[in-house]
Amino acid sequence: MRALSLLLAAACGLLIAGGPAAVPAVAAPDSAAGGQELPVTGTLLPPGVPAPPAVDATGWLVADLDTGEVLAAHNPRTPLAPASTLKLLTLLTLVPGLDRQATWTARHEDAAIEGSKVGLVPDSVYRVDDLVHGLMLSSGNDAAHALAGLAGGMPRATALMQETAHSLGATDTVVRNTSGLDADGQVSTARDLALIGRAVLADPELAEVVRTTRYQFPGEGTTFDASRPTFEIGNKNRLLYGYEGALGLKNGYTQAARSSFVGAVERDGHRYIATLMRAEGSASGQARDLLDWAIAHGQRVEPVGMLPTGPPTDDATTTDDAPGPPVAGADTADAGDTAGPAADSELATALRSDLPEDQALPAWAATGLTVLAVLLAAVALLRARVLLIRRTRRVNRRRAG
Repeated sequence: MRALSLLLAAACGLLIAGGPAAVPAVAAPDSAAGGQELPVTGTLLPPGVPAPPAVDATGWLVADLDTGEVLAAHNPRTPLAPASTLKLLTLLTLVPGLDRQATWTARHEDAAIEGSKVGLVPDSVYRVDDLVHGLMLSSGNDAAHALAGLAGGMPRATALMQETAHSLGATDTVVRNTSGLDADGQVSTARDLALIGRAVLADPELAEVVRTTRYQFPGEGTTFDASRPTFEIGNKNRLLYGYEGALGLKNGYTQAARSSFVGAVERDGHRYIATLMRAEGSASGQARDLLDWAIAHGQRVEPVGMLPTGPPTDDATTTDDAPGPPVAGADTADAGDTAGPAADSELATALRSDLPEDQALPAWAATGLTVLAVLLAAVALLRARVLLIRRTRRVNRRRAG
């Protein structure tokens, strides 16, 4: 009984403590390819400067955009569903080889895709430039599907995207579609999103697209004269509205993936990039906090790792065919990508309090409650045993009397 009491006290102490101990910082192993490779899991914090602000995300990373030095990270290579941040890879892979003035006639299968859309109308004609802005500003899954058609179909488009990811050294990324909608095995990592975002910003034309805030998108029609109606679309990336030096990039959200974000800033001659995956709360706000920290301390930080500068020397380390973690089912919305420019994925996350994930307990609480439930069951069994022993003794005394 005394041992059982001690176990109960320990379980209660876990619950009262309010959570697990802080995750210790781990050292990044040296990579044979040069520089410091990043681990799959763990928290990497630089010595000698204040720690980055708290981030509520399963994986995150902040790095110097120009040097590739990783300033801090948490679970940088843990595979997670990327949501619409994968559209950065779509942009990087499919758009540079296209004539931006070439046209595409929207199909019914483009317009019928799930989730966020820019508003393609079947049999209407659009320029590639329209599709590109619909992809990045409205996070249009219909535009992503149309761009796959321009590339020769979804299988060819995703194969090209996979090749691009590998060429960058983003070997943890597995591509299943051009939109980022949840799909079995489709994953990326905080490190890989930083590599992809860095490559996008290295292309001046693509960099211009990801920092564009507004665009006049064609309505239904087949011509491009003044008689065709247009409507304005706005970028869902909140950093572009009021954050000094914001370079843009991409937000994303699905119910299974939660919030993801890739953001970058240039200030005082220095550029930094921050990525978050499976974030809760305001992903753009947390990215801004990481970028502010990098601006304040980045030039004094001893790097905790380096972003790869190309494919690994050993192709066996790639994960092109590696299965990703199971997905709880494809979500039908890239939340926050259907309203105006001020309503991005994080706002939708805050409003959608009915999501099952929002009701989930933190891991430490779930573990504590599980331990407590087991111990309570043990107490109940022990009490039943004591009662049985007492009853047996009473019966024996009566027989003896």
